[in-house]
Amino acid sequence: MSTIRFMYLIGIVSLASIVLYFLTSLDHYSWGDAIQGLAFFGASGVFYFVFVYWYHKSDVGKTATISVLGLIALVSVVLIFLG
Repeated sequence: MSTIRFMYLIGIVSLASIVLYFLTSLDHYSWGDAIQGLAFFGASGVFYFVFVYWYHKSDVGKTATISVLGLIALVSVVLIFLG
């Protein structure tokens, strides 16, 4: 199995498991919270698939993907320390 197919498989399994999680946990969440969670993970999934495709498509995609991941890591660290 190629790397790109494996990455797509990880994305599909992740999205499917999140949908199943929210469907089986509706007694813990309101409909609004479940919809927000699904929308967030849906949007995250779109970004994931776009960046996986872009990374494997060109050198510019690799540079952009690494830059965006670095920015996300930097913002995460700053937010952790700011509390």
